[in-house]
Amino acid sequence: MIETLLKQDAYVVNKYRSRKSIERDVYTQFDSLSKIVGIVWLRWVGKTSYLLSRRIKNPKSLYISCDSLDIKKESLFSLVDELQKNYGFDTFFLDEIHWSENWQQSLKNIYDFLDVKVVFSGSNMINITQWWYDLSRRIIKHELKEFSFQEYVLLIKGIKIENYSFEEILANHIDIARTNISWYSKKILEDYFKFGQFGYYYEDIGNEIEYKMKMENALKKSIFEDLSDFVDISTNNLSKIEDIMFYIANAGTSDLSIHAISKNVLLSPQTVEIYMDFLKSIWLVNIIPYFWKISERLKKNKKFYVANTNILSLFGSYTGNIRETFFVSQMKRLWKELSFLSHTDFVVTVWGKNMFFEVGGKNKVRKDTQTFVIKDDIEMWKWHEIPLWILGLAK
Repeated sequence: MIETLLKQDAYVVNKYRSRKSIERDVYTQFDSLSKIVGIVWLRWVGKTSYLLSRRIKNPKSLYISCDSLDIKKESLFSLVDELQKNYGFDTFFLDEIHWSENWQQSLKNIYDFLDVKVVFSGSNMINITQWWYDLSRRIIKHELKEFSFQEYVLLIKGIKIENYSFEEILANHIDIARTNISWYSKKILEDYFKFGQFGYYYEDIGNEIEYKMKMENALKKSIFEDLSDFVDISTNNLSKIEDIMFYIANAGTSDLSIHAISKNVLLSPQTVEIYMDFLKSIWLVNIIPYFWKISERLKKNKKFYVANTNILSLFGSYTGNIRETFFVSQMKRLWKELSFLSHTDFVVTVWGKNMFFEVGGKNKVRKDTQTFVIKDDIEMWKWHEIPLWILGLAK
């Protein structure tokens, strides 16, 4: 077993050295002195690349893919113990750790009894969150999000863009637009909506067909492997989950409710809600609660969006949905508290108070003086009207 792991490590490391690699700025935030660090999120965001980029910098480290059939049944604790004592490794990069049996107990034992560092990745929060509270005092967790619009512009155009907080954008978006308008074009934003939010695109820039094929394969793995291995769902109902994703991507923005989805995919509202929670747990959808007061309990509802516009483009291209999906995904990226009030209104907590936003095209008219309008198809506008592309600069 040990010899097999050493050969696999050598093969993967040599393969990584031979191909184009991307050092994302966010990687440095994950370089922690903590004994055990977890990197989690979707399959396609570069978790393996991060692990390998750090593996090649440390000759006393080892990369182990936990979804390998050779080690799924093995004790990670026993393997790490032997590799440290007999081979001198002091750091272990454990990829897709959730595929290893009893990985939670192994991490506890490694933390408590071995003098080594472990960095692991995981793309199935269903499995990871079941033990998270028990592991939280031992592990530092980071979420490696999709490639941002800023990263896309840097990698495609070679232009490094200044970071702005969401609050800075609200207060100074006209000046920010003037500063950045020289490089911006509608095509750049539209291309980003379709491509470039995942690492596959940068392996072969411009090969959009290959990118879409890889994305489709990865999406099916998330549904038919991640869900089916950790949740008891029949193959037929897994196909229903694909139907749900398709409906969300193609529905009008006013029809993204549990009841509309239930009616169109022929499942009960209760079942749809359960499946939505599953999809949220593997980061494929965002769930937005209704903004309600005590007197409005009966209006409580939820809206559902595909996680980002690249996944959305696999299923459909409804313009209004693209805009709202981007807005929602950006708010989630910025850790903003987000809810909705009507089919066009979003509520975001900013500066300690609730602020209201509408999302639409250049002809969108705001309802009242208390609302910001996020507009597509404009480059810069009035103080209360913010170009959609400017949100891509927030970080």
